[in-house]
Amino acid sequence: GPAKFSIKEMVDMLESAVAAKPDGIAITISNPTPFDEPLRRAIKQGIPVIAINVPDTRSEEERIPYLCYVGADLYLDGVEVAQRVLKEFTPKRVLIGISEPGNVALEMRAKGFRDVMKEKSVPVEKLDITVDPIKAIGAFESYFARHPETDAIFVASFLGTQPALRFLEERGLVGKVKLASCDLSPMIVSAIKEGTMICTVDQQQYLQGYLPIEFLYFYNRYGFCPCKDVLTGPMIIDAGNIGIVEKTVEEGYR
Repeated sequence: GPAKFSIKEMVDMLESAVAAKPDGIAITISNPTPFDEPLRRAIKQGIPVIAINVPDTRSEEERIPYLCYVGADLYLDGVEVAQRVLKEFTPKRVLIGISEPGNVALEMRAKGFRDVMKEKSVPVEKLDITVDPIKAIGAFESYFARHPETDAIFVASFLGTQPALRFLEERGLVGKVKLASCDLSPMIVSAIKEGTMICTVDQQQYLQGYLPIEFLYFYNRYGFCPCKDVLTGPMIIDAGNIGIVEKTVEEGYR
């Protein structure tokens, strides 16, 4: 995938991969529509395809016929985070920060979170915070100026975590506005340990890189492949398990 989120660039890379006639393709389907034709063409040519990280979220009839999906249940990511936040308190209003609008993974997380909060009649609003940290802080400032009663933020990817933390610290809102995030990083681990973040949700991304290659190897050599999705998450990480998780993060970043 490209260094920066770009559907067009990713489709161009996919076309190059298909033209190379590989023994298999593992791909994140960030948006099913532009990937539909080239992936169906690859499958028709006999190239096995496995979806990773983000599946084709359309119905079974419409879905690209890849072998299986390896990754988290993205909708459940949002559900689990919302339920964990509600164990802490019931917010007056929640802001969901989306760094890449249109990215299926982030939109599904946002929907799961919103659906849980809706059952509790908690107002929830999505906000495009972009991938630029400075613009994200500005977006948070503008939103809170309009809705000062907001007392919880959910950022749907780790890209929004740093600007969200910085915004809360600079405005003296740490502890007053609860924060939840997605994925893991040393910064997120520290924020949970310090109590500036309630939780994050992990999807064991290393498995999303390892397992598809193993599956494609066995498929090519023996014809075996899981016929169902292989879920690697979600898993909630909070103050209760951050100690043991921290060791995993330290080892991973070495």
